[in-house]
Amino acid sequence: TAPRKSTTGAPAASPTTTKPTAPKANGPASLARTVGAIGGRFGGRANPLGGSLNAIGGAAQDDSAGLVIPSVTSVTLRSIPQEKGGKPLGPAPDARLIEKKEGLTGALPVTAKDGEVSWKAYARPVDEDIKGKRVGIVIMGFGLSRASGMAAIGKLPAPVTLALDPYARDLSDWLVRARLVGHEVMMTLPMESERFPIQDAGPYSLDTSLKAEDNIKRLELVLSQVTGYFGVATVMGSRFGTSEALLTPVLQALKDRGLMLLATGSQTSLLAPKLARKIRLPLVVSDITLDDVPSRAGVEAQLLRLEGILKEKNTAVAVAQAYPATISRLNSWIKTLAGKKITLVPVSALIEKRPEE
Repeated sequence: TAPRKSTTGAPAASPTTTKPTAPKANGPASLARTVGAIGGRFGGRANPLGGSLNAIGGAAQDDSAGLVIPSVTSVTLRSIPQEKGGKPLGPAPDARLIEKKEGLTGALPVTAKDGEVSWKAYARPVDEDIKGKRVGIVIMGFGLSRASGMAAIGKLPAPVTLALDPYARDLSDWLVRARLVGHEVMMTLPMESERFPIQDAGPYSLDTSLKAEDNIKRLELVLSQVTGYFGVATVMGSRFGTSEALLTPVLQALKDRGLMLLATGSQTSLLAPKLARKIRLPLVVSDITLDDVPSRAGVEAQLLRLEGILKEKNTAVAVAQAYPATISRLNSWIKTLAGKKITLVPVSALIEKRPEE
């Protein structure tokens, strides 16, 4: 019997609880680049609707997914107003901030000899004299869907931060497009979930079954996918994030390479924030995921919660995916912030404590 085809034309994977092996650093990353092979991710967690960004927005998935929804297309997003776009950010990468390493096809971020670091060099500039409440918005999974990626770039204002997914194609193209209209860019870092295989962070994920040095190799594989991002955002990690022995060298490597960390989802209440503060790794901790329920009503409810958080403290950070309902509501909600005396800022402006120079 011929293997059943997925919507991408590739044979559908058989159900398994075996963890995927990371692709070789200098070989084809076809497994890693097939979103369907790793399952959808959703606000730092597995997508409860069972598919990728394309599925949520809507398109016919493989019949094994158990749910059929139309795909994210430009038609779905056409009614959302286009943003003017911001001033282009500086050129990236900066030659001082990259190094080549044997076995990796791409370059790795590195702290420059003069002390310059990526978390400063590639961040979107912001007025340090901003008064009042400040909010940062981060769109995760950037690049997995062309339609939603283009919508995130063009229909959300420049201070919104975009977090590339290492499993996306054409990462350099996405990074350049985003920075050309003023969006700063992060990289997402997948980590092992305690709910594997229901929540599968994919073959690049940091994993408790691996030795510390092997997790560093996976970290470097992720970091070398593209250059010009200022930090990493966690994805999943409810199991990996409980291992101090494995997590500490990863965070130290991020600091040494001049990056910052955004802790999202389960990571906000696990070890990552505590350990990051201990080693003085530049840190931001997310407060809320906007599209746990990827509907207009669901996003609106979370935006109200976000405003409630801002009544209790001066800054807040929300993460979301580039779903049509999310982009539509964010596009409208952001326009109301000035009247509420809230300023939208890039997430790099909300780093908790800057390390000593």
